[in-house]
Amino acid sequence: MNKNATVINRESIENWRDQKFGMFIHYGLYSVQGRGEWAMFIEQQDIDEYKKLANDFTAENFDADKWAKIAKSAGMKYMVLTAKHHDGFSLWDSKSCMEDHTVMNSACKRDLIKEYTTACRENGLMVGLYYSPLDWRFPGFFAPRLYKTNAKALVKQTHDQIRELLTGYGKIDLLWFDGAEDFWVAQGLRLNLLRRPEDFRTNIQVEDFWKAKDLDKFIRETQKGIICNDRIGDKSYGDYFAPEKKIGEYNVVDPWETCDTLTDDWGYHPGAKIRSLRNVLNLLVKVVCNGGNLLLNVAPRPDGSFEPNEIKRLEEVGAWLEKYGESIYGTRGGPISCGDFGGTTHKDNNLYFHVLDWNEDEILIPDVGSPKITSLTGANLTVNKENGLIKISVSDKDKLEMDTIIKLTYQKPVKEIFASDIDYKELSKKRSYSSDAIIVADVK
Repeated sequence: MNKNATVINRESIENWRDQKFGMFIHYGLYSVQGRGEWAMFIEQQDIDEYKKLANDFTAENFDADKWAKIAKSAGMKYMVLTAKHHDGFSLWDSKSCMEDHTVMNSACKRDLIKEYTTACRENGLMVGLYYSPLDWRFPGFFAPRLYKTNAKALVKQTHDQIRELLTGYGKIDLLWFDGAEDFWVAQGLRLNLLRRPEDFRTNIQVEDFWKAKDLDKFIRETQKGIICNDRIGDKSYGDYFAPEKKIGEYNVVDPWETCDTLTDDWGYHPGAKIRSLRNVLNLLVKVVCNGGNLLLNVAPRPDGSFEPNEIKRLEEVGAWLEKYGESIYGTRGGPISCGDFGGTTHKDNNLYFHVLDWNEDEILIPDVGSPKITSLTGANLTVNKENGLIKISVSDKDKLEMDTIIKLTYQKPVKEIFASDIDYKELSKKRSYSSDAIIVADVK
């Protein structure tokens, strides 16, 4: 991370890591069709016909303030909206967009980015913008040597549009790139219907296509303290990496964020299946315990409103975080690595065990520091000490909780108690079930 970055703002990245949970929003012309944000490419739709969808893009129920309040009710601390996806449609009054393919030339005729950025700030949320340099309307992206002039025009559009976004809408906290890695360029002829060749990520066709160094320099000089993901150029310019639809591996050193969806896809699909509350909480807790943030996507309907069942699910997540958020917000993953049961987080003098699945009868903690042991979720804890381990179990009834959260409070910071990470699998090898175990406490 940040090998080539002009500015490294540690305060900004650590503040972002404290937030833990954000709302991703995919909204654009593809919402009108209701077949996902990749429909234009997958179905090989004619670009001129696709552009006509703008006549139906009214966004009559788009209410950025309502969006922000829904995010807050879910316990989310930042938002990221698709300012421009791969189809090239721009949700702001862009003067640099090829053929004026913007919201101002749709039935909507409103600068949605202006409304969105204002609403985020007024509701105390960090402002994030998604931007895709990739643009399916440019043949120069697919064959940059054959369409050299067109390819240069695409790069110019990217730099000009980033300038518009970063100079016209106040402070932007986060810029989320997609499709701007070097390995995407000139691969279009080999990626028909998303059948990627095995050497897709390593067989770079055009190096430094996007002039990423110049773009990164402009971004950081224009928006002091902004943070960016790593999906641009050779992936060395970002402040954090962003695994998609998978939980990042246990990494409590480097900043990272998992992005995933509340329903089956990123773009709007009528009647899409929604994750259960347990599923969402499992995802959030495992991501945070592994050391990352979660950016959870919601896909508004064509008119800009959210599906009622999605709002309800988000409110349920928010209600859970209202009770147990101290074990999530402002924490860092570990220091005891994740196991099949769940994982741990810590903040200051407090260590939190998140037990999502009681696959074993007890969880294990090194017997150091004489911690006070309680349960945030109200479970009755039975605590044993044996062979240098604290062993904690609960009743079968308490095992039914979506997340049994056990809090250990030490006399000094957890990172001093546990100077290095602890491998839970190795810890588990120290199990002993001798009959002379001593019950130390029955903590409520």
